[in-house]
Amino acid sequence: MKKKFLLLDSGIIAQIQSARLRLGEVQKYGGNPLFMEEYFAVPPKKWEVRYDNGYPNVFYDPQIQKYRCYYTLFLRDEDSESASLQARVNRQYQPLESRVTGLCYAESADGLHWEKPNLGLVEFEGSRDNNILMEYAHGTSVLYDPEDPDPQRRYKMMTRSDKLDRVAVSFSADGIHWEELTPWPEHNPAADTHNFVFRNADTGKFVFITRVWNNGLRVVARSESQDFLHWSDPIEIYRGCGFEDQIYSMPVFRCGPVYLGLASIYHGGDTDSPDYDRVDCRLTYSTDTVHWDRVLPGENLIPRARGTYPGPCDSGCIYASVPVTMPDGSMRFYYMGGNGQHTNFRETGLCLCTLPADHFAGYEPVSALTPGMVQTRFCIQDAVEICVTADVSEGGFVKVELIEANGAETLLGELRQSEIAKPFELPHRVGNDGAALRFTLYRSKIYSFDSLSCAEDS
Repeated sequence: MKKKFLLLDSGIIAQIQSARLRLGEVQKYGGNPLFMEEYFAVPPKKWEVRYDNGYPNVFYDPQIQKYRCYYTLFLRDEDSESASLQARVNRQYQPLESRVTGLCYAESADGLHWEKPNLGLVEFEGSRDNNILMEYAHGTSVLYDPEDPDPQRRYKMMTRSDKLDRVAVSFSADGIHWEELTPWPEHNPAADTHNFVFRNADTGKFVFITRVWNNGLRVVARSESQDFLHWSDPIEIYRGCGFEDQIYSMPVFRCGPVYLGLASIYHGGDTDSPDYDRVDCRLTYSTDTVHWDRVLPGENLIPRARGTYPGPCDSGCIYASVPVTMPDGSMRFYYMGGNGQHTNFRETGLCLCTLPADHFAGYEPVSALTPGMVQTRFCIQDAVEICVTADVSEGGFVKVELIEANGAETLLGELRQSEIAKPFELPHRVGNDGAALRFTLYRSKIYSFDSLSCAEDS
């Protein structure tokens, strides 16, 4: 049995000396954006007038052996329809109440080259040749749920219906043809956000992460359900800091015992700030989905590109999907990147960046000239081997030592350059008394370790 430990989790850290936590460095795909709004394309897709935040839901579906992307957009938006790309540069966007939201669909065999298939489901300007799944759907989340024994509920949808003015759910056997929306019978949160839903592997319950308003600020709220139909009253679980740091949305995924959130941070407040009315993607974490902390407050997991409107596709706003884990353990982060301010004109597209396995955040020495040290709590139990994940520069190392409850210390070995993940056999099985690890770092950065109860697990 394998148990993962992410060193970004402060709960497993006992001591730090001359070391600091730093985010991992994502690599943006050179072919971004993977696809864009096509309102101005030739021929045009007139229903793609404004993606706005997009709220992408991207996952690999083994059932059809394709990547799937479900994204929110405005199907109708009079101000965007009336303004050419040139005209948009010189005036402010004016959203009207007549805007119509919707849900669209794209798919890909490799996750890089995407198609927007004609689904034939929704009529738009007299034709059904479009990729629209649903009208009046706002901030939709789609969950592929292979654990449900009912094949008619294999895919689950959570959305806010602008037509019904309520949060609602739906089910599908294939992810394309959906049942009529079922409004929540109890409660009706504001939910004007990415209404993200997932299954808690520990409890089996469904967890819903949405947004509500509190004293004029956007805050994260959480609800849960046993049957996906009846939900608890959404309660606030996390908030930012003032107008300049509001959490607009927060998709959540699990890595080992830790839940990670991709918080889109909206910067309001000072209109003279260079970040005003822009949105950054920052990392949060929790061990129970209720109590949350920031990983390095103020630092962006997916950096915005430099530029002002009409700048690079992700220079204004970033809204991420939870990552797709590849066979080698690396992660693909798909996100909607917009090239302008949140409340102004912007054109948006689906973008991609990648991160090696577990490289969310790691410890490195404060100085390039002297080593740093990180020691864990006595969290290793029932283990015969550990496997350490780190980056090591030329001439650097990660020294790994085992500290047992009786005070005995054992040097397990070192990671050197080009060794990203390395197993270390323990001198004997560590029992329930537990053991700690001490990592000495020089020109290196350590992200995680796994403990294994059987050597065969490696």
